[in-house]
Amino acid sequence: MSAMPGGEQGDHPITKMLVHGLHPFPPDVEGMVREILALDPEFPAGGRPYAEQVEWETRFFAWERGQRLDEGRDALRSLLDELRRRRSELAEFVAHYVALLDGPKSGDAICCLTERREALPLLVEAYERESDDVRRRMLLHCIWQFRIAASMPALATAASDSDPRVWKEALDGIVTLGGRAALSALERARETAERGGDVERVRWIDEAIGQVREAGA
Repeated sequence: MSAMPGGEQGDHPITKMLVHGLHPFPPDVEGMVREILALDPEFPAGGRPYAEQVEWETRFFAWERGQRLDEGRDALRSLLDELRRRRSELAEFVAHYVALLDGPKSGDAICCLTERREALPLLVEAYERESDDVRRRMLLHCIWQFRIAASMPALATAASDSDPRVWKEALDGIVTLGGRAALSALERARETAERGGDVERVRWIDEAIGQVREAGA
């Protein structure tokens, strides 16, 4: 059997969905999975017992085959209820430390924010709302410090930002994450920069692509 367009036959269903833009699950299941990943970027890990992680992984592949869908929907709804309750407390925590990012306690704020990986979605939201480029760069720095794949969409978008401090920070994060997703993000950013005649950014991106390829060799 040939590889699926945009992905490979052996790819994990979540990789197919997030990286290659495919739809391995029914629309309602995909919607719940995406919301869970937005609330808990490390799902199904995130400190869960190993047996529970294995069960979720088994479900992913079963759903892709059209199996265990009713049981899966119940499990997803239950998990979403739990994550939504936890999000309220976390939002207060993130708002407190984000407010300190451009003050004398910015170092402490960065440390506190990057110790809570479940804070990633809220940091991405704060980054998207922020208008000050210095604070946007600092938020982006916090985002890629988690070193998890869920950071990649924000970094990929930021790689085409208009402010050099922001897009250079994004490139640092993309290179650190590495892998095929990093190369895809960099290649898209390079196409955008080349179309815009941004010679300096193309040079930086070419260097970043080389670093990612070298690390994966």
